[in-house]
Amino acid sequence: MAEFSKILKQLRVRNGLSQKQLAAVLNVTPSVVSQYENGTTMPGYDVMLRIAEQFHVSVDYLLGRDPVRLETENWLSEAFYGDITNRMLLTKCNSLAARQRKLLSGILLLLEQENSGRKENCDVTGHNCNN
Repeated sequence: MAEFSKILKQLRVRNGLSQKQLAAVLNVTPSVVSQYENGTTMPGYDVMLRIAEQFHVSVDYLLGRDPVRLETENWLSEAFYGDITNRMLLTKCNSLAARQRKLLSGILLLLEQENSGRKENCDVTGHNCNN
């Protein structure tokens, strides 16, 4: 039970959620989320599944039974950029419309060029680049 409470809190914090926000997603009270994180109670099967779905992990991972997933999660925690993980970025990108993804791709191209020191002229769509 201690493993679950630790993992739940890590996932909640990494995803920038308060206990109140997570409680709303899980349809429980904030005090119940606090009890989960303190290890005083465990969620039922339905809530456990909602937690796994919310954070895109397996129930085995939540229970500390999936060491491969734990290693992956530790790797992701090292890949923080501010408060955003790679997984969060991918999730957000996948929810965008095709046109928005194309615009985002152009913005990323501009940022890559800026990061590499190239001073090429590109518009925000990634077109009209002077290579």
